[in-house]
Amino acid sequence: MADTGHGNPSVSPVFETITGDDQHLLATVFWRGEAERAAVLGGLGGWDVAENLLERMDGGDLWRRRYRIHRDLRTTYFVLPDPPDELDFTPELFRRLELDPLNPRTWESPADDEDPEWGFATVRSLLEAPGAEPQAWVDVGPDVPRGTTELHRVRSEILGNERRVWVSTPPGYDPREPHGLLVAFDGWAYVNLVPTPAILDNLLAAGRIPPLVAILPDSLDQETRSLELPCHEPFLRFLTDELLPWAREGWGIRAGPDRTIVAGSSFGGLAAVFAAFERPDVFGTAISQSGSFGWGAEGGREHEWLTNRIEQRGRRPVSFWLTIGLLEDSERPGGGPSGLESNRRLHDVLLGKGYDVDYSEYAGGHDYVCWRGSLADALVATAAL
Repeated sequence: MADTGHGNPSVSPVFETITGDDQHLLATVFWRGEAERAAVLGGLGGWDVAENLLERMDGGDLWRRRYRIHRDLRTTYFVLPDPPDELDFTPELFRRLELDPLNPRTWESPADDEDPEWGFATVRSLLEAPGAEPQAWVDVGPDVPRGTTELHRVRSEILGNERRVWVSTPPGYDPREPHGLLVAFDGWAYVNLVPTPAILDNLLAAGRIPPLVAILPDSLDQETRSLELPCHEPFLRFLTDELLPWAREGWGIRAGPDRTIVAGSSFGGLAAVFAAFERPDVFGTAISQSGSFGWGAEGGREHEWLTNRIEQRGRRPVSFWLTIGLLEDSERPGGGPSGLESNRRLHDVLLGKGYDVDYSEYAGGHDYVCWRGSLADALVATAAL
């Protein structure tokens, strides 16, 4: 394994080859600062403080931590000076997290003014290894025709609440022409972190997908999201009995299940697969990005509830596109399988039941910086021309 010493680096991370291993690299994160101790936290090494402590070099203010990574890794991370032994995942913790000052590459999550608890802006240090695939579809080129994205508010009598819903239509939208339909959770994230309207415009201009209308319902706040997205029957009825009729009336959408895709990430991926499985008469395809399939009903005691339900019931006329990060291999809080394990098991169950399923694992973690790139792959694979 190569070791150049890195006497006084000016840029972090530093990548080195590993002798005899063409699949991985050695990445060294450097941090300069005054602290009793410091840790690298987030997608790169996870959230275990003890496993991610930086090493002080020569007793000064320069620290380092080394990781063996996939050569195509894309992820984000923070540095936390003087971390506690156990982290309490609160807004206060995330406000304490710092950038790597030696890394000029960052990725920003803007503030959501309607989420007073968790909606503050964050900036993360970005790591893109030399082999990371470019995310070619996230920025609209100057010659690409632009569609229209409008913000609306929709009241649900079923759920007893009101939420923001973004509606994105392709350039020159004419409801008399056939269009596919994409429904994606969470709406704010799939506008601001995964730039869905821009991705749709780019793919359409390149002839990679047919015209799609996107309906992007928001999740209000973390408490509501954690109730509604994990296999929540009232939320599914909101989609089928309130939201989609509202969209069909307002935009003349006539897409049947064979041209209707439901998508999301994390709990949103779980919700998408649940919606397609339970209502194949409405949703013909589900896209899951790092779906939380380890989720358990009955107060969390029945892990992998949806996978077990799919295994026990007959095959439905739906198809699935699943992706999961190789860094998502940590046990869930409270027990249960990791994200990687639960996605692999769902994949095996779907194959065993004879479903059409496209499954992939990527070098990254539970991170919008990865999902913003893979959404385009999912749409190309599922939105048949």
